[in-house]
Amino acid sequence: MSAAVLESVIVAAIAKLPAGAREYLEQTRFDARTWAELGASIVATGRADQRRAARNCVHGTYAWPSEFAAMTQWSAGEICGYETKGAALLAAGKVATIVMAGGMATRMAGVVKALMPLNDEVNFLDARLEVERARLRALSVHADGPLWLMTSLATHGALAAFVNQHDRQDSVRLFRQDVGVRFTAGGDVWRDASGSAGICAAGHGCLIDAVRRSGLLADFIAGGGQYVFIVNIDNIAATLDPTILGWLASHAHAPGLVEVCDRLATDRGGVVLHNKKTGLDEIVEEFRLPPDFRGSDAAIFNTNTFLVRADVLLRAPVVPTWLEIEKQVNGQPVIQFERLIQELTMIVKMLYLRVPREGKNTRFLPLKDKDDLVARKDEIAALLKHS
Repeated sequence: MSAAVLESVIVAAIAKLPAGAREYLEQTRFDARTWAELGASIVATGRADQRRAARNCVHGTYAWPSEFAAMTQWSAGEICGYETKGAALLAAGKVATIVMAGGMATRMAGVVKALMPLNDEVNFLDARLEVERARLRALSVHADGPLWLMTSLATHGALAAFVNQHDRQDSVRLFRQDVGVRFTAGGDVWRDASGSAGICAAGHGCLIDAVRRSGLLADFIAGGGQYVFIVNIDNIAATLDPTILGWLASHAHAPGLVEVCDRLATDRGGVVLHNKKTGLDEIVEEFRLPPDFRGSDAAIFNTNTFLVRADVLLRAPVVPTWLEIEKQVNGQPVIQFERLIQELTMIVKMLYLRVPREGKNTRFLPLKDKDDLVARKDEIAALLKHS
């Protein structure tokens, strides 16, 4: 199927979507041509494993990175100085927070994760905010920055209703994650039971384009905003921290930082590689590693928590990197194309900061599914107790 024919098929299938879904696609400026090209690329080469290796694996000359700075190595004097600098920025409203609350709501059995109860009193979103407020209160720090939720087709309606119901319109804004089309292994548009195109979230890498498109970022900068804190909804331990903010602000020309932690044998996800050609330390998901590198050899693990200068987030020349992912939907294999926010580390020289992942000061408590809620209930209870 040629790209031109596939594009017409996509457009026709999208026309059959419910009105709400079509409206969402319009809001995110869905580009059928991009998805026609991606779909056509599925049949452009032979074996799927070879095609994905060529598309997904990073290319270049890499090495494991050097040692990174660690919060636990700061002296009392350094902590005090960083905290003072960061507290002033927070109080002045110079920091916005983006919580990544999109995706397809599949890991929690169709329940929007941000609204999934952690206990009888709080859900994921409330727990994240409560832990943050408690930590800032303990430091006598006031934060007055905006909170933005990146939502998806699967989560936008429920989160919008929740925000409105709880009278948070003045402090919380929502912006929409990009949407993609699912394909069959043969490059055809995968269709759901109704016969319309199967659409899905296009990965958290589209955050950069989405927040630019929303106008929130440009308005924030125009009002004097300087930094944007980006965090997953399921990591309730990662909160605004004045010392981390102050540490970044002390590096005047740094575009931002990535929080990393010691890697455990059970960890699966992003690690850090040093690109010898560009001099950049890049976050690379394990399935993207070059043949000579194994995730199990990495000492450092990515927490997917970022603090970025707002002007960098607005203007960095990001070129989309589309990764081919095979998933199961309703028992059927489908192909999705997704972007990862880690692509930012491949174009700007981010700092890396090692953060604790244990104890009351942990900044990494990922809760991906219901099994995690059960397995880590004691850690969750301890974290909430301090709030």
